[in-house]
Amino acid sequence: MQIKFELKSNDNGCRTVFDLKNLNEINEYLTILYREQIDIVSQIKRVNPFSSNLEILNLFKLKVDDDEVEISKYKCKLCPKDFKPDRMRQHIGLHLILNDFNHDLNTCGFCGTNECSIEIKKSSGKGKNANKAPFSNCRYYVKFSLGAAATSTKHTPCTNRPIECPSCKLVVWSYNLKTHYESKHINLELPDAFLIKKTEIEAVKKYIN
Repeated sequence: MQIKFELKSNDNGCRTVFDLKNLNEINEYLTILYREQIDIVSQIKRVNPFSSNLEILNLFKLKVDDDEVEISKYKCKLCPKDFKPDRMRQHIGLHLILNDFNHDLNTCGFCGTNECSIEIKKSSGKGKNANKAPFSNCRYYVKFSLGAAATSTKHTPCTNRPIECPSCKLVVWSYNLKTHYESKHINLELPDAFLIKKTEIEAVKKYIN
């Protein structure tokens, strides 16, 4: 299987056609290009600086053996499974609940590594009516509503989301808040409102696999 796509350098405007053998190779190469701020040419005019590789790839057409394809799943970095981008955050939440890998207060809720940034920024509106959204440099980043993510539901039981620490205002993932308190606020107790409910834990274990 051969995958061809065209890239354009910001510096000199030169176009180069790359011929990669598989989708994993594309993801690895895009990560390097992304860090070097090289734009993909096809249909892209402007790229959100927080767009994931998947969102970028889906903005243009890849050719695989002369057939158009769409990158539709990411491989979990903690286990052999793969998921659609909007499900990966739910799946990583299961790993955090099961405590089946080494994680700390900086563990990313999108991919499970400790290498990614997380912020909460204004996405639209002004003043009291301003809407805020999470932003990250994680390659698995997918936009989602902070308000909706705060409620555990049948189809999205995991509520792991970026929040401001109630004691120091640092933005951390909600499932990491207990670890954050144990590390940064050893003389304070985590407010009950931020504890993960048993019903949510059971729902995540049952639904996310």
